[in-house]
Amino acid sequence: MKRIFCIFLLIFMMTAGVMTIEYVNAGTSAFEAMAETGEDGTSEVLYILTEEGESGIRRIPYEKFHFNNWDQMAEIEWYFTPEEVKILTFMSLEQKIGQMFIVRPGSVSGSTSMTDSMRAALMEKMPGGIIMFANNIIDQDQIRKFNKELMKVSAEYCLGQPMFIAVDEEGGLVARVANNPNFKVKKYDSMLAVGNTGDTAQAEAVGDNIGRYLKNLNFNLDFAPVADCFTNPNNKVIGDRSFGADPGLVSDMVGACIDGFHYQGVMTAIKHYPGHGDTDSDTHTGMVMTDKSWEELKGRELIPFIDNLDDTDMVMTAHIISKGVTGDDTPATLSHVMVQEKLREELGYEGVVITDSMEMGAISTAYPSDEATIMAVEAGCDIILCPADFGKAYKGLLEAVRSGRITEERIDESILRILRLKLKYRYEYE
Repeated sequence: MKRIFCIFLLIFMMTAGVMTIEYVNAGTSAFEAMAETGEDGTSEVLYILTEEGESGIRRIPYEKFHFNNWDQMAEIEWYFTPEEVKILTFMSLEQKIGQMFIVRPGSVSGSTSMTDSMRAALMEKMPGGIIMFANNIIDQDQIRKFNKELMKVSAEYCLGQPMFIAVDEEGGLVARVANNPNFKVKKYDSMLAVGNTGDTAQAEAVGDNIGRYLKNLNFNLDFAPVADCFTNPNNKVIGDRSFGADPGLVSDMVGACIDGFHYQGVMTAIKHYPGHGDTDSDTHTGMVMTDKSWEELKGRELIPFIDNLDDTDMVMTAHIISKGVTGDDTPATLSHVMVQEKLREELGYEGVVITDSMEMGAISTAYPSDEATIMAVEAGCDIILCPADFGKAYKGLLEAVRSGRITEERIDESILRILRLKLKYRYEYE
């Protein structure tokens, strides 16, 4: 993990009035600055050679970096500091904690429109996102306006940053918008039917079409596509939400579907890591277990995830107990082994990890909201989705940092991932 604060290494070489500076910044990237010293002893930066980026040489306006002493190198460093790091610098701990939650409108005194009480609740807890369910979506005009108003409030309490406006719109059985008769959008029988065609262009079209109408409604995040392999016929929770049983086919379909969403500027979250398709129980109601080893999971269930880690914007964890991997009864969402050690370190995933809904029975019947939230963050998750008690979860995580159980540096790791993603997809809402 790169440090946020800067470490400078300046090496000066004077040749024919040109000063070459090797400038190493552990918070961003190493680069060389070329400066020309004038007769009056002042210097102007001519250009920057970056270590990263396609542009190669990045030129800087002279007036921005005309300096008389090398202490002003900090100004250059700030100019090249990634925007997410700059934003983090100005965030309070309370703002950071809020950004790590995506909640239902009802968790912040809302339902189908912005009210004074909802606005006050948002300003107090400052959540990073809202997820809309069927009961929050009435028609096109209502949800477009509601989502736009949420974005405006988010900009007020999070330094101008957008909010994740999320929905479960997989196509087929789980489609909060398409299954509402007030919306005249294309419907799909199931993703299994799409997978059965063997045509990845159809999966891409699914993502493109759903992404288009979601963006039109001011959504920017879809908890889709499903990356589970439907290998257990007794599995009722995944079933035909999956593209199929063959991991190679599922992987290709998931990748194509992600491309479709991205064409429309909509973020994706592949789910449900480490794979829910071979289970025979439902985490909505209680604990679910798989006895497969890590090598067995890598041979099938994990393939669609591994193949698409570089393309998806988020990975959603499942509340599945993988005792053959962890050696205990901790659900994957709360397991440091499954999230940090396996997903991040072994598989190399560097993006945002979001939990599945924490109000589901597998979590809510076994753990209080505050402890479940703390454990998920300790495991390596960045965003807590739908805690059963948002107030208790928010306060619990805040107190965990204040008490030292979780360091603020650990929180900053998640916030940088979240901000980086929001900045990548930031656009104007109509």
